[in-house]
Amino acid sequence: MIGAMARDRVQVLRAAGLPQARIAAIDASGKVTSWATPIYGPERDLEVNALAARDSTVYVGGYFSGFNLLTSEYFAALDAGTGAIRGPYFCPDGVVSALALSEGKIYLAGGFGRVGPWPVVGFAALTAPPRSGPVVIRKFELAQSVPNPVSAEAVIGYTLPATMAVTLTVFDLQGRARARVLAGVPQSAGPHQASVSTAGWRPGVYLYRLEAGGASATRKMLVVK
Repeated sequence: MIGAMARDRVQVLRAAGLPQARIAAIDASGKVTSWATPIYGPERDLEVNALAARDSTVYVGGYFSGFNLLTSEYFAALDAGTGAIRGPYFCPDGVVSALALSEGKIYLAGGFGRVGPWPVVGFAALTAPPRSGPVVIRKFELAQSVPNPVSAEAVIGYTLPATMAVTLTVFDLQGRARARVLAGVPQSAGPHQASVSTAGWRPGVYLYRLEAGGASATRKMLVVK
């Protein structure tokens, strides 16, 4: 039985002596179980904001890149028994602050501008797949932009596991594209860098998203004068 949530704001990393970083399971007697789903993403901002459970699936929303070394950004459906990611689901491109379940649909709210290929700002409804199985996505690595904060130009680094067509876009917090850095550019396996000019941009937080190999990853950058 899933019964507890731990958030980055209180830095709960263990429960009852067990490693339970930001999400934990409690059985019907109130005992913390050994169920653990390693969550990963930017350590500074990593958090779980919302949980909901139905049947044998736990739905999680927050600011993260995935669980158990599998990519599932900002939203994930986990097997309640094993913690494995279930799907297929399209993920939003920004943080999920709340979620709810009703009549076979999953409702998400948060700071996103798209879910999968569809432009939807701040609120979306997903239909649960009739059969949920494990999802395996070929991962790439997306680094924090340098420098951060940035006033004139930032360099974004990333590493590809294989040759892929790469799209790199920077968005404001309203989900509007501010700069299309790369648009479906084929690139070989290995490390790469892309430069983004922020001259003339308004100060504030922006999100840059890398799409490649059917997966995507998003990180924050802070623009200052």
